[in-house]
Parts: sequence; C-alpha cells; structure tokens
Amino acid sequence: FQMASVIGLSLFIYIALVRFHLSLAEIVVLLLVFMRVSPRFMDMQLQTQQVLINLPAYASMQALHARFDAEREPTQSMAERGARLSLETGLSIRDVSFAYGEGDARPVVSNINFDLPAGKVTALIGPSGSGKSTIADMLLGLLEPTSGRILADGVEITAQNRRAWR
Repeated sequence: FQMASVIGLSLFIYIALVRFHLSLAEIVVLLLVFMRVSPRFMDMQLQTQQVLINLPAYASMQALHARFDAEREPTQSMAERGARLSLETGLSIRDVSFAYGEGDARPVVSNINFDLPAGKVTALIGPSGSGKSTIADMLLGLLEPTSGRILADGVEITAQNRRAWR
C-alpha cells in the first residue's frame, strides 16, 4: 500500500508539472486539498464495504421475517374477539390424533377420546413420551390436532376461534 501510494503521488506530481504545467505552489495546494478530502472517501468506502458485508445477513433476516408472517395466525375480527368460548360443561376430545411434521410422520397420539368435566381435577398420567404434553398443548389451543375434534361445551375449537379459546 505504501509503495503504491508513493508511486501514485510521484505520478500525480509528474503529470501536474509536465502535462498541466502547474507550479509547485499549486501542486502543494492540490495535495493539501486531497489530504483533507481523502479520509472522507476512505470512510465512504469503509461504510460501503460494511453494507456489502451485511447484505447476506439482511437478506436472511428478511426471509425469516417473511416466514414468520406466513406462519402468523389469522387476526380476529371484532365479533370473534367478543365471542369467548365458555367452559360450563367441559371439554370433549373426539378421535383426536396429532403428528409433528408433515406427511407420513408417526402420530404422537392417535384416535383418543375422553371427556374432561368443568370444575373437576383431571390428571394425565403415563410414561415419558406417551403424548401427555402434546394433549395438554392441544387442549390449550397451542397445537392443532392432525385429525379429530376438541369441543368446549359442544363448540369445536378451530383455527377461527382458537385465540378466543386461549
């Protein structure tokens, strides 16, 4: 870099003297102006380089943001917000199955049926990995069953009313 700077400076002085017939005083003034301006250009070049380095990360964040937007639950209308699901009688789980992933994923729970009466304590017991947490997440509306229905006082919990249920 230093060698290139010396060669560039020498070439500049030679061209200024021979080609443009500038005096030594004019050349010194030009060099002083360039010395004052060059840090600004170096800063601009550094900032441009930083932007170019960060562009892939920005593109990745934009893609992630688009993915999150695509996965967002639908917003509720004012009528849906006001229409809360009640739990006077209890919950009914009818032929509920759930599998993580798409397609041929092995179901975590399959074809379960039971009723949970309102105001009563109910325990889900079983060995680790038997689907207790998955069932609880479906009852809370955090997961949607792959098949079957979950009813609160006879009203099915669907994608449209899931937020109201929560």
